[in-house]
Amino acid sequence: MVNRMEKKLLSIITVISFFGAGMFLPMTAYGETAAELQVQINALLAQIQALQAQLTAGTSTSGSASASLTSSGDLTLGSKGAAVKELQMYLNANGAQVSASGAGSPGNETSYFGPATKAALAKWQAANGVSPAAGYFGPKTRAKMASMGETTPAPAPTMGGTTPAPIQEEIVSAPSDATVTVSLPAVPTPLPKLIVNDLKFNVDFPFLRNKNYSLFNLFDFIVESKENIAITRLRFKQTGTLDDGLIDNFRLVQVIGENETLLATFTGNPMNKFIEFNLVPNENKPNKGLVVSGGHYRVLTTITVSYGAIKPTVSLSIEKPADISVFDFNDLGRAADIPASIFPIGGPIYTISI
Repeated sequence: MVNRMEKKLLSIITVISFFGAGMFLPMTAYGETAAELQVQINALLAQIQALQAQLTAGTSTSGSASASLTSSGDLTLGSKGAAVKELQMYLNANGAQVSASGAGSPGNETSYFGPATKAALAKWQAANGVSPAAGYFGPKTRAKMASMGETTPAPAPTMGGTTPAPIQEEIVSAPSDATVTVSLPAVPTPLPKLIVNDLKFNVDFPFLRNKNYSLFNLFDFIVESKENIAITRLRFKQTGTLDDGLIDNFRLVQVIGENETLLATFTGNPMNKFIEFNLVPNENKPNKGLVVSGGHYRVLTTITVSYGAIKPTVSLSIEKPADISVFDFNDLGRAADIPASIFPIGGPIYTISI
């Protein structure tokens, strides 16, 4: 290995000697400016420094990596240790220089894996068919370095003064202990709440039984507001003395003339005295199938008549603002702020006497 490095060092010195002699000739003979030639000479001198450092340290040479490097653990941004320094030395000697001067440059390798090391590693990966070329030192990169051995020469520096195409980094799945930065789309700023100061439930009780005589009308109301609102949830409490087990099959309907359109149901008995209707917007229904300002609605139920000398009562009420979900009808993603002073909203108390 040492003989191979010495041969390469000798060949580079020969090239520099050639350039040095040529500098005494007119510049037009080479088609280069003095500044461009000096840049190329500096690059060759940097390679000489790297090879000299490797000869001294006995570590990896062009195209080969030391056993300690290829058997090390994964390395990424923030990693520290001797393996990082070996990696920098390998990159400096194999066409992917970490830095032209200062920390990380040939002969000045460090034990810290920073952005410059990542960029250099990505460049080496792209040049040697390791995909994705993301600057992450993992099993795939170690295997590639180990397979190259001493028979694969390092990429030679560009002599024509051209700049290599920029390496396009890809997203790589990092190990679970790696830090991954993900750019999330901006969260849209919601509109301010719709302020509703005049919401009112005009509760009436025109009759006991629905035209379907198996159903009773417990809560008959009209929603009043100047704002164009939509209600998607209503939670009622059964405040009467009738046992929960004797009342079930609740229905929320919209009244249009003599007709009733079913909006939502609550199947079974009240749960700890509460029933709740959840409405799903439907563009094919009037008012999207929601409870809206100006609409007339009823809560119907089935009652099992069974009582003794003391006749039970039944009544529904909306207890607090949290029992109702109100939105802007024109933008159902925009919540409405309603007055708390209108609660509780109580319905008539009916005594079961039939």
